[in-house]
Amino acid sequence: MDFNSSLTSNGLILGMKEELTLAMNHWYEDIFLLLHF
Repeated sequence: MDFNSSLTSNGLILGMKEELTLAMNHWYEDIFLLLHF
């Protein structure tokens, strides 16, 4: 694997982690609102 493709795959993995983190944050907010009302 050359340097560019490893950089690309690392970027994709980081992007997926950010997406997951954002999704989890929204999920927690939804549950918090459900529990609140």
